[in-house]
Amino acid sequence: MGKYAMYLRKSRADIEAESNGEGETLARHEFLLQETAKKLGLCIDKIYREIVSGETIQARPIMQQLLKDVEAKMWDGVLVMEVERLARGDTVDQGLVARAFQYSFTSIITPTKTYRPWEESDEEYFEFGLFMSRREYKTILRRMQNGRTASAHEGKYCGSVPPYGYCRVKLPHEKGFTLQIVPDQAEMIRFIFQWAAFGVEENGTNIRLGASKIAQRLTAMQIPTPSGKSVWSASSILDILHNPVYCGKIRWGSRAQIKSVSNGQMIHHRPRKKLSETQLIMGRHPPIISADVWELAQKGISPHLLVPSHTDCCLKNPFAGLLVCADCGHCLTRRPGRMKNGIRQPDLLICTTAGCHNIGSRMDFIEQAVLHTLYNWLGESDFSLPTVAAPNTSEQELTLLKKGKERLLQQAQTIYSLLESSIYSPDIFRERIQKNKAEILQADARIEALQESCTSSSCQEISSKITAKRMLSVYSQSSAEEKNQLLKLLFSKIEYRKTVRGQGHETEFNLTLFPLLPPSDNL
Repeated sequence: MGKYAMYLRKSRADIEAESNGEGETLARHEFLLQETAKKLGLCIDKIYREIVSGETIQARPIMQQLLKDVEAKMWDGVLVMEVERLARGDTVDQGLVARAFQYSFTSIITPTKTYRPWEESDEEYFEFGLFMSRREYKTILRRMQNGRTASAHEGKYCGSVPPYGYCRVKLPHEKGFTLQIVPDQAEMIRFIFQWAAFGVEENGTNIRLGASKIAQRLTAMQIPTPSGKSVWSASSILDILHNPVYCGKIRWGSRAQIKSVSNGQMIHHRPRKKLSETQLIMGRHPPIISADVWELAQKGISPHLLVPSHTDCCLKNPFAGLLVCADCGHCLTRRPGRMKNGIRQPDLLICTTAGCHNIGSRMDFIEQAVLHTLYNWLGESDFSLPTVAAPNTSEQELTLLKKGKERLLQQAQTIYSLLESSIYSPDIFRERIQKNKAEILQADARIEALQESCTSSSCQEISSKITAKRMLSVYSQSSAEEKNQLLKLLFSKIEYRKTVRGQGHETEFNLTLFPLLPPSDNL
């Protein structure tokens, strides 16, 4: 009596059937194959259960183990619901399956037919079945993708995980899903965009916050992240700020899958595309913020994403996120000047992209060239930037901080209850209660500082008025961060190109300035 194994695997059709209430797939298939084994008088020694629905054998570890055992001639036959369950991948995967069963003289037993791949007639039938299953798979996949694309163009949300601030809801009386606002999370989304677009008032001046500072602020407010963690990251904030779903749009095609082969292995990539290269469709969901606020936030963070914002140092490059390489489009990086004979040399601005031939220059030379061009452009005339009304978020932030303190107080009561019920040991209790008290003290300090800010602040408008004379006179006395904010009010970006290196060519570079002022303001 031979040794036989059983292979069970879910397919996409099985997952859809389960969602329609047709029962658990693997259990149903196992029952049918056990009945087949009884009819044929076979004894099942091992069952291989594959839960994942991968396209390739590389993505199916249980299938890989089965092929190894088949090649080792452990089994006289393998029971499977249908031949297509073994391989729906490309011709390489189909060849691996066919060769493993053919050369090991292992039968493939289904409820309708038994295949012996080493026999010519069954070999052709087996290979034809694998080929047709591949065609069927490609057809199903194409229909699914076309359906998702059509749904996206109808304004439906096609993602499986809703973005922070929304929950996914079924559309009534039709197929597909849309998004519904989650009030508490939506309030935090409004804060994030308002801080990025309008900034916050500190010491009488309005400072626009970057992704790192927004993340630090949310962490200090005890606001949980989308995944439930306590610490926010700058990358999460950038993902939120760059997501047009919050202004009522659907982004489609931003991370299309690209396949490549490396060392004989299939590799899947999902590179991010620029916003200009993706499709934006008006969605059916309600927006959390207005389109004007979203656009204003983009001007503060795009196309430059990485502006240093550390807690232990300050910005030292006035062109951070503003000066870009004309060849590759990446932002130029500041390289501190080296020490020479006890004297520090001037800082440099260089392009760090591998393979880029753009030559760097001294930062002070570039700064002088920009100011000279700016003076020639504006002359002695006065001009003003549009005045932007900034929403007052202090009261709302104060309310959220008080709610956060209430959560900490409730958490303290829970800690005491766990001690009384002997779930926490005295050591664990002391550790948890001390951490809780420290967080409450931090919340009290933040609430007190914000209350003082609310009472002392009377101006709720960002004044953008400025004159050319005053701007040029105070520029040299400003810090690098203030210079950076001032230049970003005037320019969306500055392109830099230099092709000649060496002494005597230090100032031979080209700058292309992209002003933000409308033509009517250029007097």
